[in-house]
Parts: sequence; C-alpha cells; structure tokens
Amino acid sequence: MRAMAFAFSERFRPEELADAEALLPLERTVGWREDGEWVGTAAAIPFGLTIPGGAQLPAAGVTAVGVLPTHRRRGLLTGMMDALLEQAREREEPVAILFAAESPIYGRFGFGAATLDRSLRLARPYTRFRADAPALSGRLVAPAADATAAPRLAAVYAREQVRRPGAPTRDVAYFAHATLAREHDEPAPRRLVVYEGEGGDEGYALYRVAEGWDELPDLPDGSLTVLELVVLTPAAATALWRYLLDVDLVERVVATRRPADEPLAHLLADPGRLELYGVEGLYVALLDVPAALSARRYGAEGSIVIHVDGSGTFQLAGGPVGAECSPSSAPADIALSAETLGALYLGGVAPAAMAGAGRIEERSQGALPRLTAMLATPVAPWCPFVF
Repeated sequence: MRAMAFAFSERFRPEELADAEALLPLERTVGWREDGEWVGTAAAIPFGLTIPGGAQLPAAGVTAVGVLPTHRRRGLLTGMMDALLEQAREREEPVAILFAAESPIYGRFGFGAATLDRSLRLARPYTRFRADAPALSGRLVAPAADATAAPRLAAVYAREQVRRPGAPTRDVAYFAHATLAREHDEPAPRRLVVYEGEGGDEGYALYRVAEGWDELPDLPDGSLTVLELVVLTPAAATALWRYLLDVDLVERVVATRRPADEPLAHLLADPGRLELYGVEGLYVALLDVPAALSARRYGAEGSIVIHVDGSGTFQLAGGPVGAECSPSSAPADIALSAETLGALYLGGVAPAAMAGAGRIEERSQGALPRLTAMLATPVAPWCPFVF
C-alpha cells in the first residue's frame, strides 16, 4: 500500500490497510522488492463478470498496479502483469478486467476498452423534467452511508449485475470496505438515498456535496457529485435523479462513468443543456479466446472465422441460445489484434468504428456486418464501480 501510494503520488494512510486486506487476497498480489523495500505492486481480485446472454464468467480484476518513479522502464510492470495473467489462466479465469489510469499501457497485454461510459454535468436552471416522466409509486429514504447499509445496496446491485454485461460480482464485504468506506481526502462526507418501490429496494444513489458560496451576491454555489447510482426500474431512475437535482444549496450536479444507455437526457425538458463527455470505462482481455467466446451469447445466429494476432485463428458459431468457438485452419473472415477483440467482447464498441480506424481487417465480403449483428447486445455494457 505504501508503494502504491508513492507510485500514484498519494498519501499513505495506515488506517486504510484494514480495508485493503479485506479486498485484496494476499495470494493474488505480486510485487518487486529492492533492498527490502517494495518498489512495484500489482494485484487481482477474483470476480464473476456478467457477459452478454447473462452468464457469469470467472474474471481476474487487475488492480493496485504501480511502480515507483525511480524504477520505471526496467520491465517491472511487464513482469508483474505476466505473473498475474498467468495466475489467472491457471485458475481458469478466461478474462481479465481493469480500469486504466493511463490507457496506452495495457494494450500490449491484450486489454481493450470495452465500455464507453459517459460523464455528465447539469446546472440548476435546467433540471426541469418532462411532463410525461414516469410517475412515482414508492418513497425515498436516507439511511446512513456506512457499513450498516451494505446489505441493502448489495441486494440492489446483485439484481442489476445479473442483467448488465460488464458488471462484476460485488458482495456485502466489498460494499462495506470499498463503496461505503469514505476516502480520507474527500472534501465532504458520503451520503446515501435509497428508493423503495413496490418490489422493495429498487435503486440507490451514493453522493457527496461540496459546499460553496458565491461572494457576490452571497448566494449558494455548491456542487453535488454522484459517486454511484444504480436503478432497477424507470420509477427509481426518475425518483433518484429528481432527488439529486433538487438538493438544496447546489448549483451543479456532476456524475462520472454513467452507462451509455443512461436515461437522464430523456427525462429532462431541455436535454440540450446536459453536458456529456465520453470516457473509456472497463478494459477487457481474453485470456482464453475459445472459452470466452463460447460462453457469451450473440444477437444473431452466425458463423465467422476470426484471426487474432498472436493467439491464432478461431471458428465462432453462435446465436441467442448458445455458441461454440474452437481453433481453425480455415481462411479468416476477420483479422484483428487481441486488444481489439477485448474491446469488442461485451458488445459496447461498434466493429464498424474499429474497422474505420484500421483496427479490423475484413478479409471476406460481408464479414463485418455479420460480426456486428452477432456482437449486438440489447443492454449497454457497464461496470458500475471502479476497483
């Protein structure tokens, strides 16, 4: 933890060790030492990752990767990543996932940005909803944002996770030690609101408010940051967004890493005032290409031969009810890199866009539209939290 804090130019806080020990299995950590001191660190959290079709695939959640500035460009990162990914293969985890602080680093290990998230900002004068926004049939409650709320949030999240490609499993302990554990350098306490609908808890929002005042003319100028928002129903989305946009003494609301199918713009009377920014989200690498492609389901029946640089050529046949992928000696219909295949895996990146960037080679006519139809998914992939 001390080495990671140094690598990320953060303050080392011994009081955070208990949370780290609860989240990071010691047997899934690797690092480098020199003269008895840690100079590089990396770890993996075992997750179950929801993939298109609803299956949960064992996944290595790579995290806590850092090398001291004094020891860069010596191969330490490569050694740690190789060790973690080999360990994941030994544990029969067909995919690895991560969030990249610096996106150019991980492509060489086969990681591609598989979700394209949205960050948004909205000023107070433009928060009015459409007249036909869904009616509310439940109530909002504000429990304390501490470990006692973890079971409620974990239950809501579990329902979202099983339907959302890209969402990893997260148990009560994870909520208690990460989601609800306030960072010590946060400018304000974390607050929580839960929407109770006819079917019980149907959504929650975790947020904080940074107080602010405009000196002239001495008016409130606070900012609300949405840390996590998970909704299961349209009523929950309407109620929680309405609440967040109406908090007193707040002049702007900011939310980062929202899914591509975030409904807020369609709730607003003046959606043109909603500022939207695209950001790279979850990175995915296929450690076992046949296993990973066989496990997911596809938007249309089809068969295609894919050549993956450095991994081989594979025949994929699949549809909405099943799939099979195996090595093949047939001529490839599509050729791409392992990084590009990782980006396409969850269905959130358009193959046509990759082809337009020269990252997919269509070797047989009609292969690109066929691949596009097969990879389509009705729910945008999204990872609701950063690990």
